[in-house]
Amino acid sequence: MHIHSYVDPSDFLDRAEPLLMENEVLNNLPLGIAYRLVQSIKHTAKDAHHEGPLPFMAIVSDEEQDVLVLLKTSAHLIVYISDKVESVYLRSNAISVAIDHILHQEVIHVPSIIAYHETARLFADKWKEVTGKSYEIQMDQRIYACTKVQEVKLSPGIFRAAELRDVPLLSQWIYDFATEATEAISMKHAIDMAQRGTEQSAIYLWDDGEPVSMAQQTRPTLHGAVINMVYTPFQHRNKGYAGSCVSTLTRNMLRGPYEFASLYTDLSNPISNHIYMKVGYEPRSDSVVLVFKS
Repeated sequence: MHIHSYVDPSDFLDRAEPLLMENEVLNNLPLGIAYRLVQSIKHTAKDAHHEGPLPFMAIVSDEEQDVLVLLKTSAHLIVYISDKVESVYLRSNAISVAIDHILHQEVIHVPSIIAYHETARLFADKWKEVTGKSYEIQMDQRIYACTKVQEVKLSPGIFRAAELRDVPLLSQWIYDFATEATEAISMKHAIDMAQRGTEQSAIYLWDDGEPVSMAQQTRPTLHGAVINMVYTPFQHRNKGYAGSCVSTLTRNMLRGPYEFASLYTDLSNPISNHIYMKVGYEPRSDSVVLVFKS
């Protein structure tokens, strides 16, 4: 069994896409990131170099098949083992090869991982065995998908795309959202996200005389896209604004080029999970974020 790391996102996507497309909905995170990387490289092709470091991208294979996909974001290492690999020995061996490469060849920082539960435990237990670092659950997640929006009563207000005049407010909301999600970011990063999301017409608002809730459409794949950054400030909660915003955005996506919309939820938040199922989202699988202790 061997591992191959990639410098060119296009080369990585060519090899990883067949594995990740085994389940497009569940693998929307690595797929969406890979597609975005490819587009980013194309847009900066005229520059002397790509701005910022490229993430770690690698695939572990044996003589017969590709087994494991690795993709490192700024925060997490995404780990996916092919659904076709049923052997626990092969799964464990692939993870051992990956960890050995990360520690002795790439020497990348791995503060946390995202994976399906079984894969996450296999990786984390092996990482602990080799490095001595224990781990804990940061978030139990559920992946939902929607192909048909249920009829729900909308709250007072209108659905609209965010505009440049909304950027100061959105920046604060994004900052607060990240803090509540235990993935705190700097205010500068929040401002950059607000500006970029607004310029790309990706952030949408529910407006009831003033903006009261937001959601973002992101990470398009071949047949779907993701809704994330669903946030309502405290003073506007429990009024149905988030459900109205997500419902309308999902309906617009399904009327457009997408066959499905998907999103992640924190399983510790029963309110958001209930809201999304009421809109028409169905559970597809669970994943987990594990954080390694220093």
